[in-house]
Amino acid sequence: MTASLATTGTRTRTSLTGGLRYLPNVALGLDLFLVTITIFVALAGRSALPFSNQVHAATVSDQLTLAAPGMMVGWLFAIFVLGGYRSDLFGAGVDEYKRVVNASMVTAALVGIMCYLVRFDLSRGFFVLAFLVGIPMLVTGRYCLLTWSTAHAVVVPCSTGWSSRGPSPMSTRSRASCAARAGWATT
Repeated sequence: MTASLATTGTRTRTSLTGGLRYLPNVALGLDLFLVTITIFVALAGRSALPFSNQVHAATVSDQLTLAAPGMMVGWLFAIFVLGGYRSDLFGAGVDEYKRVVNASMVTAALVGIMCYLVRFDLSRGFFVLAFLVGIPMLVTGRYCLLTWSTAHAVVVPCSTGWSSRGPSPMSTRSRASCAARAGWATT
């Protein structure tokens, strides 16, 4: 008994349709909101840390006024550069989250290195809290965005797969039509 492997198609790059084409812009807005909330939480949490009384509050306030906006812009720019807002990435599963986490780690590393090189005394409590709170918030935001987008996505009701008994019983014409609607290129 021999089994034939029937290939029904290969995935091609497709663009988002309908309201989902705005998904990268919505993700950018959501990330901007979450990073802003993260910065404010880190600012508030920094003063609650037990070792934060060692430095004069006015000095730290002036430093964070300079560092926080740059850190926010750099964080969003790192997500953009590492592909976090590419339209073909949304719904890609773990890869989407991995890009956000990697961009956050790159941002943390670059902020730390830059502060060291220019001898900028950034509050360690603020730095640690910003990334300890920010990374889970961004990943949770992407998860909520993924949940929302899959709830509003258009599902193509057809089967383009194959079973162990061979190709599905759909006609060639209906399979090609279904594959085209699903964004698959038939071979």
